[in-house]
Amino acid sequence: MIFAGHIRRKFMAAAAVMLMTVSFMSVGASAKVYDEKDPPKVGERARHIIFDVLNKTKHPVFLKYRAEMDMDGEKLMTLCTLAMKGNITFLEMESKAQHMSVISDAGDHSHTLIMHGDKMYMKMKDSPIKLPVFGEPTEGGEEAKSSAPSYSAGSEDIGGKIYDYDKLIEKDSEPQSFYFNVMTDEWKYWLNSAMSDKLIEILEYGAKVDDALFKVPSGYQEMKMPY
Repeated sequence: MIFAGHIRRKFMAAAAVMLMTVSFMSVGASAKVYDEKDPPKVGERARHIIFDVLNKTKHPVFLKYRAEMDMDGEKLMTLCTLAMKGNITFLEMESKAQHMSVISDAGDHSHTLIMHGDKMYMKMKDSPIKLPVFGEPTEGGEEAKSSAPSYSAGSEDIGGKIYDYDKLIEKDSEPQSFYFNVMTDEWKYWLNSAMSDKLIEILEYGAKVDDALFKVPSGYQEMKMPY
């Protein structure tokens, strides 16, 4: 019983981290290269990431990144994998402390939390989670125009190397910055306070998603949700 209680507490703590994170890709096609005669327009590259790369209404989305995350009150460097296809979202987080995944289905509002170290999983229903939504901006009247995001651009030194950036500013939201290799649209870093208060290192992104990500690995034992 002590062991079961310990595992249950681990599941609940992991659920809090995973579900909070959900609430807020090999590198894809060859990077576009700009030149002085045809430089990128302000916000052009950020819009490409938001409305093309991360737009699951157009194609599946795969994103792998490294970020400093709060895991049970401790800041840990965490390797994350996000995959979205149709109504299904997969998020995996792996750090020195724990390795866990969550599979969320927006269709039936179900969530499956997977603890890889224990080879166990738990299914939950109707959890109050707001999944990320990426898509084309709404077109319309004056209200839509007044809430349209604004952009700025510049360059910044990160770890001794210069990167271009596009900064996105939206009403009632924290600014986001997207960093690119100079004069290309190759996405390298992301500053998004909803996910981490430190720079997020982009490792891979694209539109190819392995459907096996959306399934519980074989041999894992189910733990029933405590009530």
